[in-house]
Order: sequence, then structure tokens, then C-alpha cells
Amino acid sequence: MVTKLVFLVTKAGKPLCSAEIIPLLTDRHPEIIKKQDSLEKYISAFLNTAMKHGRLIPYKLKGVRGNFYCLPEWVSEEGELLPEMRKKIY
Repeated sequence: MVTKLVFLVTKAGKPLCSAEIIPLLTDRHPEIIKKQDSLEKYISAFLNTAMKHGRLIPYKLKGVRGNFYCLPEWVSEEGELLPEMRKKIY
């Protein structure tokens, strides 16, 4: 599942929040909806695993609830999101 989440962020070509990831995932795998009571909690567990292993990097934007999930190559050494990726969030 972690690989699927990384694939969705890569295919989107921009940082995504979990509210954007869930519809993309359910479009590709509608059977997940039937298996899970709380899709948000289910996805959250895999997003945390992806962050723990460095596959996705969380980025917090002030004034926006939650994180945006980014690929490691989109984040600078200082932990800042690259300007071209930051523009894609707005």
C-alpha cells in the first residue's frame, strides 16, 4: 500500500494532502471502500509508514489543516519544499 501511495503522489506531480489522495486511491481500487470502515484511518497508517521509511516527506503549510505529502527529491536539504513544487500547492 505504501508503494501505491508513493505512486499516486508521483503520478500527480505535486504534493498531495490525504483528502486528495483518498479519491485517487478509491478510483483505482474501489474494493478498498468495502473492506474498510474508516478509510481515513486506514490511509493514515500507511502514510505514517511511508514517512517513517522516508518514502514520503510531510510538508506543513501554515493556515492549512494537515500535511502535504511530498517525494524526498522535492524537498531541499534544509527541509523546505522546492519553489516549483510550492507553486503547485496553491
